[in-house]
Amino acid sequence: MQLGVSTRVEIQIATAGTPLRFQTSFIGAIEERWFIVAMPDARRYGDYRDALHEGVPLIVRYILENDHGEIVAFRTDIDYIVAHPTKMLFLAWPERIESRVIRANKRFDAYLPITISRLTEDQVEQQAAVMVNVSSSGCRLSILPAQSSQWAEGDKIKLHVPRIDEQALEIEAIVRQIQRGSENHENHDDDEGDTVRHFLGLQFNPQFKPIVDKLFLGSLVDINALTEKA
Repeated sequence: MQLGVSTRVEIQIATAGTPLRFQTSFIGAIEERWFIVAMPDARRYGDYRDALHEGVPLIVRYILENDHGEIVAFRTDIDYIVAHPTKMLFLAWPERIESRVIRANKRFDAYLPITISRLTEDQVEQQAAVMVNVSSSGCRLSILPAQSSQWAEGDKIKLHVPRIDEQALEIEAIVRQIQRGSENHENHDDDEGDTVRHFLGLQFNPQFKPIVDKLFLGSLVDINALTEKA
């Protein structure tokens, strides 16, 4: 399923008259048997947990980050609920999986160190991040785990993109996805050694399209500097 551990998934309880949805984390899978997710957080979804028991039908949705960007969905039901070592839902392996491309613009791989800050009137300290890929409509940032808890879906964010011998680009965006976990094929060596990175999926503010276009006008990274560091 090409799904990284700790990817956020949305689950809808499909019982008639119970249109409940919650978000949780993907734990793993046993091919052709189970799709395993964490029990929803009791502090946020305490009432929902009472509706979860073996046999309850569910609809599972998640965003698959690839070259196109897809939303994946399938129907299933709860086979087992396990309490140890942590509460988990073992969902029946889906008979059919549906997907739909949600990204209209092609994304390009990048490794661009930038800084980010919350878009508020207050002066907020900037945080380091890495732009992993970018399109004309959005991008994906790699951040440290300690930073991910400071962001939520819907937060407004400002990107500060450095340029050689020119003023930095400032682009406003909104947080659309938070992925807590690692994807080995997208981890990069950095000053933190082997520290696991988390990811933010951003949608650019359309009003900043002229500035976003400048990201594609040429290299924004000092290749010589990177060579010297290596």
